[in-house]
Amino acid sequence: MSSKSFVEQVRASIARDSDAFRPATLPVRGQSFVRQVIAALAQMPTVALPTAPNRTDLHRLPPPRENIPPVTDTTGRAAGSTQEATTQSASGATGIGDTEDARLWLQRAADAGDTVAMFNLGVLLAERGDTEGAHAYWQHAADAGHTGAMSNLGVLLEELGDTEGARTWYQRAADTGHTGAMSNLGVLLYEQGDPGAARAYWQQAADAGDSDAMSDLGVLLAEQGDIEGARTWYQRAADAGHTAAMFNLGVLLDEQGDIEGARIWYTHAAGAGHTAAMFNLGVLLVEQGDTETARIWYRRAAVAGHTGAMSNLGILLRQQRDTEYASAVVEWRTSGDRP
Repeated sequence: MSSKSFVEQVRASIARDSDAFRPATLPVRGQSFVRQVIAALAQMPTVALPTAPNRTDLHRLPPPRENIPPVTDTTGRAAGSTQEATTQSASGATGIGDTEDARLWLQRAADAGDTVAMFNLGVLLAERGDTEGAHAYWQHAADAGHTGAMSNLGVLLEELGDTEGARTWYQRAADTGHTGAMSNLGVLLYEQGDPGAARAYWQQAADAGDSDAMSDLGVLLAEQGDIEGARTWYQRAADAGHTAAMFNLGVLLDEQGDIEGARIWYTHAAGAGHTAAMFNLGVLLVEQGDTETARIWYRRAAVAGHTGAMSNLGILLRQQRDTEYASAVVEWRTSGDRP
């Protein structure tokens, strides 16, 4: 790497009559050199920065992966029973990372009819990639009335392409008050072309405090033109820590001209790892003239795989390089230290 300063490198390139950083057109007689450089740079081809993207798609819950819960008397087991001791042993085994030992103890409890053990054994098997085993134990637990198993069984069946089976188990779990199942049932119904039914389930889950349903309800209301309703639910979900809702709220505020509000929510979502929010925040910062901070967020989004951010980062770096070149040329020409 050259030890010369950037100004010295520019001087050397001009002295060599190099075209490496030369403006697109030659200076015009009768203008000051500074004005000539500015005019030349203004004629260079430019690439417009992309506009902020639209709001994200509907958010879908991933298959729940609940930790094995501590055993309490509220599970319906008598204190000191063999089933309780067996499940406690499994919980202790997972506490030290011994999943095989956990599986054996959960197996014993499940075979003895413990529905919590059936559910947790299904979770453990699903995490190992044994979907057939997970399906079997969640089916047993669901048939015995375990609502978490009903919901997980719905997720698994939907992943396997059995949407009717998924709908059945989501419905059964939702009827018992399981908000995650209500939210997932809403997504399934929306995708099947029934937004009215989807809205009803999202509303019910959102009223019960489910942030995924709040966010999805906001998306649906925005699509239906109820912007104030959408803003209300985005706000509630965002306040609950839902990153997609933070981003969507930022987009909505951006569209309404509330740039400061948009910036706040883009920043919250970007800080939580939302790549589209990082990109939008970069676009907004460029528009506000804060190219240094914009570069940081573009780079973070680009590293995360956002192609729009990759493109904008390249454009921004090129523009900053052009500006540095123009400043260096002006400094050299006006300093009197030239051939």
